[in-house]
Amino acid sequence: MKYPLLPLIISICLISCNNTELEKLNRKISSLEKQNDSLINIISKSELEKAKNTQLYLIPKTFELKSNKANIIEGILSEIQEYPEFELHYYNEANIYDDSNKIEYEKTGDNKFEFEYIPKENSANQEIKVVVIYKVNNSKINLFGITNAPVK
Repeated sequence: MKYPLLPLIISICLISCNNTELEKLNRKISSLEKQNDSLINIISKSELEKAKNTQLYLIPKTFELKSNKANIIEGILSEIQEYPEFELHYYNEANIYDDSNKIEYEKTGDNKFEFEYIPKENSANQEIKVVVIYKVNNSKINLFGITNAPVK
């Protein structure tokens, strides 16, 4: 054999190359595990904050509760957060609105607002239909809402 040490040198190179790659992979795994732990902590804190910033609304399914009978109450959880600016309009049965139906409102909190409503007729029940219009990133998002209230 002309070069008796050649197989030994090749083996050592391969092993050392594999060890170097293995060390790199171990460092990468360790780094990813630390990032994963950090992200888990961030998500846990986020969920805690979300729970702390939640309101509970209880809405009876009927205007009048029946004595000694089961009545259905709906619960709605709503996260308190600051929402982007929006327009508020009345809309009709066909879900149509325009600038003539625009409502002046007052923000009373990060996720609350108030507006005045004057019923135009005396009816047993008055439907109030409004739409919140967000204009975000060249998109328009409509949130339609409706409520009923008796008029005296």
